[in-house]
Amino acid sequence: MAPNVHEMIPQKIQNVLRKFVGKDMQKYSINVNDPTNAGENWLGIIYNVAVKGNGDDEKLNLDLIIKLAPYQEQYRKSFPIRDVYVREVFVYDNIIVEFLRLQREKKLENIFNPFATCLTTTLDDCREAIVMDNMKMKGFETFDYRLATNYQHAELTMKELGKFHALSFAIRDQKPDLFKYFEDNCKETFFNSHIHQYSISIVTNLGISVLKTYNPINEGREFQALQNSLRNVPNTFKDLLNSEKFGKYSVVNHGDFQIKNFLYKYGISAQPDVPTQVCFLDWQLSRIGSPAFDILQFMFICTRKEVRNNDYLKLLSVYYQSFSSLLRQVGCDPEVLMPFDVLLEQLKEFSAFPFYFAMWAIAGNMKEGEGAKDIYNNLTEDAMVNFFSSAPTDEYIKVIRDIIAHLIQYDCRF
Repeated sequence: MAPNVHEMIPQKIQNVLRKFVGKDMQKYSINVNDPTNAGENWLGIIYNVAVKGNGDDEKLNLDLIIKLAPYQEQYRKSFPIRDVYVREVFVYDNIIVEFLRLQREKKLENIFNPFATCLTTTLDDCREAIVMDNMKMKGFETFDYRLATNYQHAELTMKELGKFHALSFAIRDQKPDLFKYFEDNCKETFFNSHIHQYSISIVTNLGISVLKTYNPINEGREFQALQNSLRNVPNTFKDLLNSEKFGKYSVVNHGDFQIKNFLYKYGISAQPDVPTQVCFLDWQLSRIGSPAFDILQFMFICTRKEVRNNDYLKLLSVYYQSFSSLLRQVGCDPEVLMPFDVLLEQLKEFSAFPFYFAMWAIAGNMKEGEGAKDIYNNLTEDAMVNFFSSAPTDEYIKVIRDIIAHLIQYDCRF
């Protein structure tokens, strides 16, 4: 006798689906597959789930993404798993809801909504899960996160990021109590956990690998700048915990603003490789911080020297024009809330953490997936530090050296 297909669906997925479609799962045809490769997701297990109704519910046709928290005890000791799911649920249930509500209240003709629809969530301990629309079924596609982005992708991303940050300023300006609520619930949690010291070790080890490639005589400026920066790594991570440091220019950061957390849609037949829409995913590291955090994370992780050399200031202008346009649409004055010269100063003042984050993220992105197989059962704190601490390739060294050259060129305090 053939096995019941429903019995083959992982129990954790069945539990989530019952919350969404009801207890009688026999009424539905359900297909489940894992779309990810080893090493692509460290904080969640992702499944595509297609649900089709039978009988009276035959019109039901759902394409879902279910994101499940790793449940293995050792892994949850290595990463603050519950904290990041609480944070992502808060963003979907509160921040995104209020961002959309403000635009509707202001009767904006074109609502800025680069978000996947969150359908349901659960925060049961060790069973945390998020169910979303599968945006790939709506024409969105992934971009290979191992590749550098071109100008067209960077331009669209900066334009949409400007709008996203603008909504934080608008909420603070027009609904200050609501923004205070965001601040109280979006303090740094990921690096303010048992991973704090491991993060410092990883960044320091990677930085030392790069430092050793400089000639202290012929490349004295770069050598000295990086050496001084590495001495300050603990203080930079400590500063993350003080959201007041970012003052009246703070925003809700995405927190992990890189290509692997975006989907793009392409809709122009004459320019099939030029994106027309972007969808932002994965809010697990969201926090209150400087706009510079998201901007520089993207610039450092996702672009390379050629784009930054040619278009860095142009992309900042794209960001700020989009930021200003949305603020004006909702009745705010961008020149009062954050003048462009203040943005430039923020990028100088708060460049250290995006640089450290980029060193870690780029190293992880460049590593082969085989090194991360079965991470949920095998990872320990020491293994995590060892895995991320080594510079993966000579290309990695070059990429980080190019970022350091950028930081020096723009007088960033890192």
